[in-house]
Amino acid sequence: MNETPSFDDIFAVMAAASVGDLTARVSVSDGAELDDPTTKFALALNILLDDLAHRAAEAQRELAERKRVGDRLGLLVEAAQEFSAMTHDYDQLLEVVARRLGQVVGDLCGIRIMSEDGQWLEPTGSVYHRDPAILALARQGPVSERQRLGEGLSGRVAASGQPMLVSTRTAAEYAAAADPRYRSFLERLGITTSIAVPLKCRGKILGVANLIRSSPDRPYGEDDLAFVGALADHAALAIANARSYGAERASHAAAARANDALRDSDEAHRLLFEASPLPLFVYDVETLAPLAVNQAALQLYGYRHDEFMELKVSTLAGDGPETVRDRLATWGDAPATGTSPYRCKDGSELVAEYTTRALPFAGHRARITVIKDLTAQRKGEEALRRTEEQLRHSQKMEAVGRLAGGVAHDFNNVLSVILSYADLMLMDLKPDGPMRDEVEEIGKAAQRAAELTRQLLMFSRQQVLQPKVIDLNEVLVNMAKMLQRIVGVDVDLVARPTQPLGRVLVDPNNIEQVIMNLVINARDAMPAGGKLTLETANVVLDETYARDHLGVKPGPHVMLAITDTGTGMDRTTMTRIFEPFFTTKEAGKGTGLGLSTVFGIVQQSGGSVWVYSELGQGTTFKIYFPRVDRAVDVVRPSLPRATLRGSETILLVEDDHQVRAVARGILSRCGYHVIEARNAGEALLHAESHPGRIDLLLSDIVMPQMSGPELAKRLARSRPDMRVLCMSGYTDDSIVRHGVLEARVAFLQKPITPESLTAKVREVLEATDAV
Repeated sequence: MNETPSFDDIFAVMAAASVGDLTARVSVSDGAELDDPTTKFALALNILLDDLAHRAAEAQRELAERKRVGDRLGLLVEAAQEFSAMTHDYDQLLEVVARRLGQVVGDLCGIRIMSEDGQWLEPTGSVYHRDPAILALARQGPVSERQRLGEGLSGRVAASGQPMLVSTRTAAEYAAAADPRYRSFLERLGITTSIAVPLKCRGKILGVANLIRSSPDRPYGEDDLAFVGALADHAALAIANARSYGAERASHAAAARANDALRDSDEAHRLLFEASPLPLFVYDVETLAPLAVNQAALQLYGYRHDEFMELKVSTLAGDGPETVRDRLATWGDAPATGTSPYRCKDGSELVAEYTTRALPFAGHRARITVIKDLTAQRKGEEALRRTEEQLRHSQKMEAVGRLAGGVAHDFNNVLSVILSYADLMLMDLKPDGPMRDEVEEIGKAAQRAAELTRQLLMFSRQQVLQPKVIDLNEVLVNMAKMLQRIVGVDVDLVARPTQPLGRVLVDPNNIEQVIMNLVINARDAMPAGGKLTLETANVVLDETYARDHLGVKPGPHVMLAITDTGTGMDRTTMTRIFEPFFTTKEAGKGTGLGLSTVFGIVQQSGGSVWVYSELGQGTTFKIYFPRVDRAVDVVRPSLPRATLRGSETILLVEDDHQVRAVARGILSRCGYHVIEARNAGEALLHAESHPGRIDLLLSDIVMPQMSGPELAKRLARSRPDMRVLCMSGYTDDSIVRHGVLEARVAFLQKPITPESLTAKVREVLEATDAV
């Protein structure tokens, strides 16, 4: 025999179905109203997805940039090695320099060398372009002719000793001043940008390297200029060495100059290594001992230079020496890229991407490693994961809230009938009547059910609020004695208010309900006693906090924090505490609606609630309400009515026949003349045919054909003095959508009882001004 499904089972299934249905509605409807909560969440999800796509694109661009920097570093090392290997053949070295420069930054590269008298830049015939036709044109044109120092682009660079990046027009103007044929040559090639860099060694200009590019979509940039300059420095050292080697290799003086040049080359490499903004270190692959480290790496890891050089690379690697050796064995002499954890001096860990390649270093078999810190990026990814998790939770809560609101609506109509007839029966029964106890129990059970539906409406944010500007400190002071009685003598109740405290716009009764529910929850978490702290504070929630907490708007807020030293909660429990009917208490000791009510009230009031808890340590609930710059509203207590009876004529419009019948019975008992209508159409006919005065329109809000407020507007044309009272058991956006709040129509929340109905009717009829 199958078991009857529990409330939790029904809610879980219907919530899942609701999410699918709502998602489908959003995907096919371009006209969904912005007030619809589902549309809001769908739009929020679209925004989040757009943000995810943007982040992915940013990560892709950053990865491409890191790869470009790593590739250029490798090319720089390879070019320097190739230049050094060619110092024995001067002419071949110039060809290699032109080819290397043209290949790595292209398109066309030519080399001119300074004449012995220092007045001319002489062509060397070392010109490179990947296209043979363009190469032939360049060899025959003015690029292969000498240029006077100080004239044209190359002459100006040689004279100043500074590299230059210019547009085609500027380059042509420089060249035309020296040789008018140069302008037509540039125009024939379609050149877009040009770079000229000096070949300079130990302060002496040896020549100039010219690079011109004809790709309109890839003009040279400042990074190209910097990279060409680094290559040119290595080329100049090699050219100087080649000259020394060719001219005086047999003499001791030539050997000394070659050693000086080698030292200069080593110094240039060292300076390039030290000045790199990327963390770099070199280590011996056999001993894992560092051989060199730059300042950027020392700053990243937090070590002094002497401390770093005493480490092993495996000490830095968070995954241990064996893993490092396994990687080295796998790589061999090949370049490698990957991600690994690293330990800093202070014990903290960072996640970094490494790019490493083999490098002979001072007689050691070594590798040079470039580090890119990914810790901030990973934190951003974690924040994004938390946001996605909050969005999923918010979606689930919204779906359950809509389901709970619908259930509460149906219950309110049923409970209106049960409560009203129970009260009417009690009025007719004698105090010692045999059925009085049973009828009273029916009324009590119905009241408990009404309280449950009220809490469901609070959770689903479907209550009609009566917000006022209040001071939370005053609320806590007024509740202090009652709260102490609730927690008992074994709990130390401590209040820590901030003075002066900002004002908030909330419903005072609902805020008292929030505080009461949280205090009761805290008391139950401290069965053996403990400490309960209530704090208030003025806070400003910044953009970072808003990004990490879905639904929070940055700006000034007032915080209410309630902290206990109780049993605490694990992460799984924390993800469900705001769900209706979820409870960790024993059967019969909780409805599971206390915290869901807190959630609904805070959300509907424009605030947010966040919980922090650890098992065995206690729990803190922090509630944030937007701060308002207004004076506190004065709340005037309502006076009891002298009588609930009357003789006025009331037009009752209600599509539920049971609710209509019980409302008619209540009003008739109190002396009112009642005209019944099942819908707006019947109401209009009755109003037109009734010869006398109609003092009050009592109408349900949501009905077929026409809503209650719309009916009131129609009737106001012929009966302008008629008062209006609307009632409903469903207070989603229908209250706003059907014009109750905008039209300032009086409202009565179902379920109705004889007392609530007659009291509200008298209040509306006796009002000095129209509501």
